Amino acid sequence: MTPDPKRIDPAARLSIVHNPSVVEKRPSSDEVDRVRERLGSPKGPVIAHTVTLEVNQGIDLLLESFAGFLAAFPGATLAVAGGTPEQIERHGERAQELGVARGVRFLGRLPMEEMAPLMAAADVLVTCRNAGTNVPLKVYSCLQAERPILATDAPCHRSVLSPGVALLVRPAPGALAEGMERLVRDRSFARSLASRARLLWEAEYGWERHRGRIADWVRGATRRKGR
Repeated sequence: MTPDPKRIDPAARLSIVHNPSVVEKRPSSDEVDRVRERLGSPKGPVIAHTVTLEVNQGIDLLLESFAGFLAAFPGATLAVAGGTPEQIERHGERAQELGVARGVRFLGRLPMEEMAPLMAAADVLVTCRNAGTNVPLKVYSCLQAERPILATDAPCHRSVLSPGVALLVRPAPGALAEGMERLVRDRSFARSLASRARLLWEAEYGWERHRGRIADWVRGATRRKGR
């Protein structure tokens, strides 16, 4: 969770500058089409998870929840970006055990320019981190992508995400599966979350806001130094 410097020291001259997402432009339709082709031109909904496969990212929880979702949507695809070959092999075996391997695509580590098209190709963006308090950097990219976000209701997400911009659920397989299903079935609700997420990104975490905060910080530091 991002700390509030004023709660640490009310007199502190501290500023928090959030990381902006790395990609500034929206992906083209051709780029999105190429991603969907790589995923096998899925006929059902696409769930995307775009982060490392470390234990604290909740990949096991995600695979277990996808098992429940796949039962309701047999044509669904879970696109998982990131991870080392060893991690992909291990989680691939787990997917086999759960009977969901047919719907899971482990894409490995992707260059940053391919992440935005992957997010745009997804029906739902999911982040399952279940440990730690720091905000996952991908949360900012998810907001920018203007796709519905499903996240575990954890301190690391609550720092940036709220029920108005994301569907926050308990870190449990059943709750995540139900969240996926709700966002896929209730398109009006999903679109409203996605639109508000993008507006939040533009207002608070976009590049223009980021540059403005840096400029304000430099001006303030310069004035204090000149006193």
